[in-house]
Order: sequence, then C-alpha cells, then structure tokens
Amino acid sequence: MRYPAFSFTLPQSFIIQNRIALFVVLRTYDNYIPAHMMLQRLEDEHIRAYLQDEHTVTIYPIFTNAIGGIKLMVHQEQLPRAQDLVDGFESEYQKNS
Repeated sequence: MRYPAFSFTLPQSFIIQNRIALFVVLRTYDNYIPAHMMLQRLEDEHIRAYLQDEHTVTIYPIFTNAIGGIKLMVHQEQLPRAQDLVDGFESEYQKNS
C-alpha cells in the first residue's frame, strides 16, 4: 500500500508571530540554592529566565564540571538589563556580607 505524499507548510504569519525565543547563559552555579535565589530576583523584575541542568547537577554533583554547572538562562533581548540587575544584586550581597 502506498501512502500519498504529504506536504505541510506553516503560514508566514504564524512563523513571524511564534518565532523562537533565544536564551543565553547569564551565570553558572554549582549549587541550586543561589541559582534559585537569582532566578527569583530576576523573575521579580519581569525578566524571562530559567535554570538549565539544575536537576542533573543536583542529583549527580560529580557532573557539575562536565556539563558546566547550573546555567541561568535569560532571554537575549533582556540580557543587558538582566546583567545590570545581577551585578547590582551581587555587589549588594558583597557589601552586606
């Protein structure tokens, strides 16, 4: 039995409206606690961010160096603002400790 050829293309308007969001690494952590603290501070400022490889590093800490730790990923369009916020948070922490 032969199946008919199938072709499917998305309308151009769908592709433009639903373009892929690109995220870049802002910081890396070897522990989930400071990673989550920074993620929460960024989300409080309405920065789109997420943690990558969090579960792997938490369950198998020996893989931390192999995979580069827990990565704080930020949307590329919000990277400059996120960088400024993280620098401010870290300098505030250094000043208070």
